[in-house]
Amino acid sequence: MRTTALMTLLSIAAYFRRLSIPEEDRFGFDIRSLLKGFDEFKETSRTDKILTVIFLASILTSIVTLIYVIVTPRQGERFTEFYILGPGRKASDYPTRMWAGQNATVIIGIVNHEYRTVNYTVEIWLVNASYENGIVIHNMYFLDSFNVTLNHTPVSIEGNWTPQWEMLYNFSIDKPGRYKIWFLLFKDHAPPKPEKMKDYAGTEAEKRILDAIEGRIQALNLNVEVRSI
Repeated sequence: MRTTALMTLLSIAAYFRRLSIPEEDRFGFDIRSLLKGFDEFKETSRTDKILTVIFLASILTSIVTLIYVIVTPRQGERFTEFYILGPGRKASDYPTRMWAGQNATVIIGIVNHEYRTVNYTVEIWLVNASYENGIVIHNMYFLDSFNVTLNHTPVSIEGNWTPQWEMLYNFSIDKPGRYKIWFLLFKDHAPPKPEKMKDYAGTEAEKRILDAIEGRIQALNLNVEVRSI
């Protein structure tokens, strides 16, 4: 509404400004000058005609490109927000120390900024590994997995950030030790589902964790210490 009123006022001002200019100095379109120019163009050499056509074509292409850039919204970076929170919905108070068999809770969240609908698969692994002389995986237990399909959500520059999808994930660990819980995020295509609580150390499944460490799979991890009762 404000834009329309502003354009109307500017148009009226431009009209009266044009009336204040002598008629011979006003901008106008003269068809006779155009026809005269066309006659002169026919009398030019073949080379000049080709150069003129190329020049006009380049101008037309530039105009079309400019219009396309203006009317086509610029697509931003494609990415997925993947996060875990503590039970109080904060990036703190994670269950990093627990007794064997004790129930613990984290919140897993996903936000789709991929400019398309994505079918996500989250795999959760309990991994005991050493990192001193390269990465050696001693134990690798599959805990759980789940799927969720999310539509694209625009990035909110203004206002408060709001979650798109979150899940309260409850788990317990019966095996004492020091571990990393790995949360692996797959888009559209996920590997075959493993067997729960089976030790996959020394198998091809190790590639999942190695890819996560190298950044080839979007992943999160949580250090946990499980103590004997």
